[in-house]
Amino acid sequence: MIKNSLKLICLCFTALLVINGCSSTVSRQAGQSRPAQAIITPSNPLGNIVVTYSEDARKKLSDNSAFSDIDFKLQMKKTLSAAKLISNNVNPKQPTLYVEVTNIRVRSIASRMMLGFLSGADYVQGDVTVKDASGKILDTFKISTDHYESFVVGTTNVLSWIYETFAGDTLKELKNEAVVKK
Repeated sequence: MIKNSLKLICLCFTALLVINGCSSTVSRQAGQSRPAQAIITPSNPLGNIVVTYSEDARKKLSDNSAFSDIDFKLQMKKTLSAAKLISNNVNPKQPTLYVEVTNIRVRSIASRMMLGFLSGADYVQGDVTVKDASGKILDTFKISTDHYESFVVGTTNVLSWIYETFAGDTLKELKNEAVVKK
């Protein structure tokens, strides 16, 4: 009886250590629809990317020192550059992509190692807006990326996944390829 209980406990503990989960969503406000065709194309690329933080996200940045504003923006540029959807040089005459990070959480390594997915998710949530040179809003949507995982994956890998997924969802949405939740 004790032997079976010990096996069950070991099995449950092992399962908790290896459970992983990731998700990302793109959403729009009720009644808002996606443009009929892609606004940003290789022939009409973005001129710049501006990343800002809501007041709430700025407060959380001090608790999430592993998050890198530079790496986040660099991944956005890298992803959009690969698709030829951003100019090599800043051009104020072309549309600008504004990303406002509204919520952020990156778990500590200790929390991740001791509690795994039970310590909650690492996430970045933000509002993405495309404006033309005059400031007129051409498109806007929300992106949320969540990453639950066990202690096996390090903080750098988690953040890379979050940055890449956020940038990838932005790219898909700009190209009208994303599946959008309303």
